[in-house]
Amino acid sequence: MNIAHPFHIHVNPFQIIEVFQPNTASAKDPANPCYADPTKPATWKPCTKITPPYVWWDVFAIPTARQDALPSTVCTELDKCPADIKDFTACSSGTCTVTIPGYFKERSRYVDFTGQYVLHCHILAHEDRGMMELVQVIPALPS
Repeated sequence: MNIAHPFHIHVNPFQIIEVFQPNTASAKDPANPCYADPTKPATWKPCTKITPPYVWWDVFAIPTARQDALPSTVCTELDKCPADIKDFTACSSGTCTVTIPGYFKERSRYVDFTGQYVLHCHILAHEDRGMMELVQVIPALPS
């Protein structure tokens, strides 16, 4: 299942400052300057910038990953795949597939609330399998 994860942060809102969506038409098109090349992780980044003013969120969808079959000229066994894509690659029966992860970067100011709260995916099955974590915000120490 390749769906976006609706990521939720309780209590402290956040701003999205960067989004990489590897499934967009431009990221899939080798002729496009925004192409995310499956063999070059340095290209797995946003092509356009988000500009201020940033919107405050409490839920944001983590963009879905993209899976591409690698040509046999790149590799057919994991131990022969290039080092920079090995962690993103799975091989079976002589065919290797690379997963290009989608992501977002957020920023937040943890000033309105100190204490414990959770970050989690709004898909219950994902949350039950561990896509949830407890965070504790503590007051700043005096300088």
